[in-house]
Parts: sequence; C-alpha cells; structure tokens
Amino acid sequence: MDQGKQSQALSQIEALLNALPREELIRINKIIVQRIRTLDNFRAMAANAQYMPGDRVEWRDNFGQPLQGFVIRVNAKTISVVADNDPRGHWKVSASLLTKI
Repeated sequence: MDQGKQSQALSQIEALLNALPREELIRINKIIVQRIRTLDNFRAMAANAQYMPGDRVEWRDNFGQPLQGFVIRVNAKTISVVADNDPRGHWKVSASLLTKI
C-alpha cells in the first residue's frame, strides 16, 4: 500500500475508533494485541530456525562483555547456550542477540 492510501486508511480507522464505545475499543485492543503477539512469535521462530544444537555462537552479556559458547537447545523464544569459561555457564539468549562463529 502506498503512503497516501495508508494515510487515508489510518484516518478512516481513527474515525471509526472515535465513534465506538469503550467496550468495543477494549475488544478491538485485545484483537490487536493478539495479532502483535502472533507476529512476534513468527519472527522469533524464524530467527531461532537459524540455529541448531552444537552451533558455536557469540553474544554480549548485560555489561557488554563478549561471550562465546555453543547452542544446546532451541526453545520457542530463546536459544539455550552454554558459555565457555563463564561461571554462570548456562544462558537463555534471544536469537537476535547471537552471532554464529
């Protein structure tokens, strides 16, 4: 959809929303939140599909320090990783934060 049509569609949606009672707005909100969650789950699944147990990966911890390890399990939303030379050892990391090495 081009920018003009998209802007027009959003204006029409806004006009419709302004005319609805609170109960209907709550119902629509639940539908929108569910759709966003579904899209996020699809994106996470696609990102996770790039990794397999045994893959060597690198990521940064909460302090920005680089860590390396290997994938032990691919979960629905995260990748379970065992870090090399790290006393915490086991990490659950978002696939978007990992890099294969």
